[in-house]
Amino acid sequence: MNEELESKLKKLVNLLDKNSDFYKLENLKYQIESEYIISELAESNLVDKDKYRIASDSIRAHIKIIINKIKNSNELYDDFMNEINEFKKRIGQEDFNRYTVVFPLNFCIEDSNIDGYDILGKKIINLDYDEWKNRYKSKLDKEDKLKMALNTIPNEFSKNFTYWKFVYEANDTKFVTDKLQKLLGILLGEINYSLNVHYITRYQSDTYKLNKSNSMIKLPFILLFYEEGEFNDFFLDKDPTKRNLYEIKGQDRDRYKEIFPDLPNFSGKENEIDRKLARSFRLYQEAMENSSFEDSFLSFWRGFELLTLTTKEETHEEICKKIMSVVSHEDRELFEKILEGLRKKRNSLVHEGYDCEINLQDLNLSKLTFEHIIIFYLYNKDDYDKEDFEYILNNYHKGNDCLKYFKDKKIRHIKLIDDMLAWE
Repeated sequence: MNEELESKLKKLVNLLDKNSDFYKLENLKYQIESEYIISELAESNLVDKDKYRIASDSIRAHIKIIINKIKNSNELYDDFMNEINEFKKRIGQEDFNRYTVVFPLNFCIEDSNIDGYDILGKKIINLDYDEWKNRYKSKLDKEDKLKMALNTIPNEFSKNFTYWKFVYEANDTKFVTDKLQKLLGILLGEINYSLNVHYITRYQSDTYKLNKSNSMIKLPFILLFYEEGEFNDFFLDKDPTKRNLYEIKGQDRDRYKEIFPDLPNFSGKENEIDRKLARSFRLYQEAMENSSFEDSFLSFWRGFELLTLTTKEETHEEICKKIMSVVSHEDRELFEKILEGLRKKRNSLVHEGYDCEINLQDLNLSKLTFEHIIIFYLYNKDDYDKEDFEYILNNYHKGNDCLKYFKDKKIRHIKLIDDMLAWE
């Protein structure tokens, strides 16, 4: 028996009205606590979301049904596990639903015909406009709920956008939505990276704040779900801001063609370095498309944490040292002071709220630093494994004298190993 799980179950049922036929709290003041426990249960390993291709929201909903059913049981833990196992057995025997997800992206590439993109072994397929219009958009004319939702946002199905589809089998649309948004976060992060790497904006801060999120390639404002050729459901992105067309042409197109093809699509055998890089491009996308300087700044810092911290016990004070191990600067003392200043601003934001102002220089420095760390990983990922990267991060910043000492010690150890091998 899992005593921790049993304790959570008892705590949860004690919050419920035992006389109700429904999942009803004894008092509304228990709402936050009950939802927290339900979320903990849904995010645990009780149900393998990837195996059953089911979203956390669906698991949460079913856990509430189970809890309501067994809330008066004297064998709470055993009954709960039996119900969970029955739930897994049932969804494991059911065929997945086959969803076709169609969506617009607010970019086009001049003089380029792209069939699609491969990312994490999944295919995102480009639709020509006529196929979008005749096969998919035509099915939306009588969808009043969709029309009402579209009237609440400043976006529309522009003829200038490109249209794409993603086919995936799963138990529910929310799981597909989560999967697709992760794939698009990586893909669009790489596209934005190829267009913006090493670029420093020279706008005034106020002007840049007004234009930043409106001048980026962003996640689609809507996902449209089809089953067996018929419209089924839709999902509006949490960021409702207007998507303006980003035309990749001229120098932008040249940069894209030079840089993007060499970026990984993570479609091979995954390792921990690939997973970190994929997550890094998602964070880069978050930072680039966000209109808030503060939120963008924190996304870059989450990227620093991801690529530099090697244990859970390390503090943010270690981040600056680790960055110094992989990012070169002609004046290392000045660079260290700059990083320390950025770290203090990060801590003020996280611990003291938005009283700390992030300016354009802070954002540029964070962006360039994150890009340099990504470049270090990209350049070395085929030669170094996880332990190699960690060794460099933990030691290079200690200086040449220390590294020479380490080298001499290793050489001595190698000689001793050779001696011991010779004894056999």
